[in-house]
Amino acid sequence: MASFCCRRGFVSSDSCTRCHSAVETSLHCLRDCPFARDIWSKMGFTPSPLNMQQLDCSRYRNNAIFNQHDPWAPANITFDWIPPAASAVKLNCDASTISASSVLGDELLAIWKDLLLEWEAGYKEIICETDCHETYILLKDHNIPFCSAESILILRIQEILLRPWRVELALIQRTANQVADALAKHAIKQRLVYVEWLLPWDDVQHNIDLDMKT
Repeated sequence: MASFCCRRGFVSSDSCTRCHSAVETSLHCLRDCPFARDIWSKMGFTPSPLNMQQLDCSRYRNNAIFNQHDPWAPANITFDWIPPAASAVKLNCDASTISASSVLGDELLAIWKDLLLEWEAGYKEIICETDCHETYILLKDHNIPFCSAESILILRIQEILLRPWRVELALIQRTANQVADALAKHAIKQRLVYVEWLLPWDDVQHNIDLDMKT
């Protein structure tokens, strides 16, 4: 999807490559694009928001019953951003790149560096959320192929996770991780290494509101 590729810096525009009239999100591709609607119409079916919700409900119901170990099963995924308990710190990770480096490697690097910051700050209870399915699977899997390019980063993260603190890894919907996405894009555009903000600027505050309403 162009919206995903644009967020990652792979393409310059997030417009639909077919109709060029809207942002190319998954919902646009499946339902709202005139080309998609034409296909649905030829099949004798008119997609609506309710139809798409029913498709999602069917998927989650099937996972809940037949495939509970699937990371995208309802019990294993966070659908919206929820503030942590007072005793914990929530770490939302995302990566953005303008180079030809591995997106997966960048996601792992972001988690590793963020966990190091939290450890050095003295926090003892962390909730680490990522919207990268492959990253989540690799960090949960203890049988990592050592031939993979990201194996060193994975081992470093696993070493951090074994330290005397509590870290919970969680998979979050990308639509509920927009703040991390916005900050990652801002950092890569401004060539920032490490920045602290006491208050969010307007665009980030808007993303915070969206994440909490997802």
